[in-house]
Amino acid sequence: MRSILSIQYQPRAARHYPGPMCVFLLAVLLSSGCATNSSDHNEEAMSKKLFTGYLQGDAQQARKSLQDEIGLFENSKAVSFRRQAAALFVECCRLYVLEKRTGNDVASELVLVKARYWNLRRYELSEGLTASALEEFRSCTPDRMVEMIDHADKTFTAGAGPRYVRDLQTSRK
Repeated sequence: MRSILSIQYQPRAARHYPGPMCVFLLAVLLSSGCATNSSDHNEEAMSKKLFTGYLQGDAQQARKSLQDEIGLFENSKAVSFRRQAAALFVECCRLYVLEKRTGNDVASELVLVKARYWNLRRYELSEGLTASALEEFRSCTPDRMVEMIDHADKTFTAGAGPRYVRDLQTSRK
């Protein structure tokens, strides 16, 4: 199982999703070679474990895994601030999607604010808010976040998506 730390970036022309946003920006944020000491390797191992819990757990386990992974990234010293902001943006998007799908409207709105904050920080720490970056930032709507996360999660699970999503779909039938 790959972790969020080892996602590879696909050039814009090779992407198969709507819009400029995609989880594959994580390679820009966390390349597989970023761990340099045992503490960094421990963070990477913990991230893999938490991401696996998200993909394979029920809604409660997926939520806990995402919350723990967000905490891990918020306290990480293993990556640059730019990479940290990008990782936090993606994981907050994941948590937003989970909360929205499970009907936790207040929690979803709160984590949406956090996702938007980390997305803004990601731009500020990389290229700054140029006109094109501002346009891309504004295009990251809640619907776009759902599309981005669904695409990435299906990539990690050979098209199946996280278990909690399959459980929700089964319970609604």
